[in-house]
Amino acid sequence: MFTIWMWVVRVVVVAVAAAAYLHGSGRLPLPAELPLPGPVAGIVATLALATAWLVTEALARSTPPDDLEARLEAARDGRPYVPQLRVEPPKPAEAPASAPKKEPIPDRVQFLDKVSKLAATGQFATLARELPKPAVLDLLIEATPPPERLKLLLAVGRALETAGDLDAAFLRAKQARALKGDASPARELLARISLSRQAPARLDDIYPIVKELKADWREEHTAIVLKALELGLTRPVLSVRLIGQVWELLDCYRKFDDIAEPFAERVAEHVRTRPERTDLLTLVVRLRAAQGQTKKVLAMASEALDRTTDCPALFRFLIEHHAAAGTVSELATDLLRRKAAGGESSALDAAIAQIDEALRVQSTAAQRSGRKLSALDEGMGMFARGELQGAISALQEALKTAKMEQSPFVRLLLARAFLRSGAPDPALEHVDRLDPGDLLLDQRYELASDLEAAGRPQEAKRLYASVAADDRMFRDVELCLARLDRSAAQDPKQKFEESLAAALGVRYRAPRLVGQGGMGLVYRATDIDNGQAVAVKVLNPMVAGEAEHRRRFMREASTLSELTHPGVVRILEVSEKPVPYYAMEYLEGTTLGDRLKREGRLDESEALRIAARMADALGYCHDKGLIHRDVKPANVFLETRGRVVLIDFGLVHAESQTALTKTGALMGTPGYMAPEQVCGEPVTLATDIYSLGVTLYEMVTGTLPFEGEDLIGQVLGKAPPAPRERQPGLSEPIEATILKCMEKDPARRFRDCAELRAALG
Repeated sequence: MFTIWMWVVRVVVVAVAAAAYLHGSGRLPLPAELPLPGPVAGIVATLALATAWLVTEALARSTPPDDLEARLEAARDGRPYVPQLRVEPPKPAEAPASAPKKEPIPDRVQFLDKVSKLAATGQFATLARELPKPAVLDLLIEATPPPERLKLLLAVGRALETAGDLDAAFLRAKQARALKGDASPARELLARISLSRQAPARLDDIYPIVKELKADWREEHTAIVLKALELGLTRPVLSVRLIGQVWELLDCYRKFDDIAEPFAERVAEHVRTRPERTDLLTLVVRLRAAQGQTKKVLAMASEALDRTTDCPALFRFLIEHHAAAGTVSELATDLLRRKAAGGESSALDAAIAQIDEALRVQSTAAQRSGRKLSALDEGMGMFARGELQGAISALQEALKTAKMEQSPFVRLLLARAFLRSGAPDPALEHVDRLDPGDLLLDQRYELASDLEAAGRPQEAKRLYASVAADDRMFRDVELCLARLDRSAAQDPKQKFEESLAAALGVRYRAPRLVGQGGMGLVYRATDIDNGQAVAVKVLNPMVAGEAEHRRRFMREASTLSELTHPGVVRILEVSEKPVPYYAMEYLEGTTLGDRLKREGRLDESEALRIAARMADALGYCHDKGLIHRDVKPANVFLETRGRVVLIDFGLVHAESQTALTKTGALMGTPGYMAPEQVCGEPVTLATDIYSLGVTLYEMVTGTLPFEGEDLIGQVLGKAPPAPRERQPGLSEPIEATILKCMEKDPARRFRDCAELRAALG
């Protein structure tokens, strides 16, 4: 409040002074009662202004300020407010600053002697307490000659490390390392301190220091290197460069196992807790391999591939290992299995693509060392080199083992080897047993290409279609399918096979022609339900329009469907629409006729065995009232497992049925027909016995009894030549059996097959 009135007074005084000055200068006339000359009025105004200003300033300084807080407190207490003057106390006089106390510098000789004694006895903690300040210590170190300076720095560094002052210890260790001469202890100290003060650290930073220790290996270095390597594991991603550093670091020590084994265990622990770290797993695999721990290596590699197939370094190791060990086939089988199981990765695809090169390396190494490879590896190597005949022999040998019998990989190689060597028929036996789902897209495509080149468009189209179903953009598969479609439109046979495949597609897939006769075509196909191979006999389209052939074909199917005997082919299904066909068991082996063409004649015991089985089967048919009418080697199938099976019942005759042929027509094969059959007389079971005798004659002699011109006249009027005349070593009982079977009079032959069976033994 006082301040306001003070400024009001100052304004009034200034106004009066200004009025006096103006009056004195004649600019402001005043009343006559106040006559003042001009100069005097100016002096008076100036003095008045100065006096008023000084007075008001003095009052302002001596008047206490209006303390709002004090007034509020006085009002709350109900007492009058008494302003208090604020007088600043005088500042105490500052004492003059004293000069800094200088630390005495110890005697250098005594200090070095003390340091040496404490370091020699390992009393680094005591030494750390007695060290002078860094500035003094620097002077002492600088004044010490170089030979003793290194010892001093090492002792000081150890003392500071013991005291926990790692930064200061690191500085002294760096100074020691910088000195010329033998600085191995300095490198060790620097490495140890670096590891302690930088944890968790990057191995890149510590690696150059730790690597220097290789020049002076000692047992205690193992702990240092292990610590450096373990700190490297803390990095989120171990780079390729860093893996190389780790490997070089480990490899530079003579006592490799002392470091590699414990480090491998630690890395393995990290891998178990970090399954995504395939880089670490690759490192531990290399460590195990360097130590010769093959089983551990392969187990860890398999475990890693179960988690991820995107590990190129691991695949490179596996390929090199298996190529050196001669087991590339095992690796190839495993990689293909993983690929088929859904292992999609560029690393896996690249590894599969390198299999051929690995086979060449393996084969070359085996030839140089004289090492014997497995049949599969030998076959794969020959296939890769283009030695197809050798590859076929080796792969067939491999297929005989139980482990490889069901391997799609072996059958794939065999099929491709046969196709490329110009033998499509044996190749298709393996192709039919392959499920496209077990093969990779590349494998299916390459096999389809080989089939197309070998003139098997139907099988090629099936494989191309399976590729397109999985990936229509794969290579040029759509163009391949279009090309085959254009070819089928111009080829009636291929068009018929495609329509047949469509007709059988509900139950069977991949029909392939394996045999052909006058009335029927036999295809091999695969039952979709169980994957088993079946034989499908289809009425030949050339005679399908004739009612008699159609009735005979369906009668054969109906007859066979009622027979259940090991010596008679088993029928699985009969159908008349959309095309007449029946499906039967597929027999692995060859016909007796083909075997005789290859071998000429059979051993007597083998011939008797086959004849006895034929007699059993014919006896069963005769008991059912059926006459085969066309018994001959071409209609006897010798299965691989030893079964003897009668096939082709196209001319079978039931005693209760009328003949379907015109009078006088010959039904059968002239060289094997009985006289009554040649004359067109009614056939009986003795007719089949005669034909069986001719077949046995051919088995033991290698020739037919009647050949050449006028074959029918010989059958009717000429006695068969004695078998022993053509085969002198033949036994008399078997000759007698053959001749009795071939009696002109049916009544003089064996009464039935049971009697014949007894004679055969």
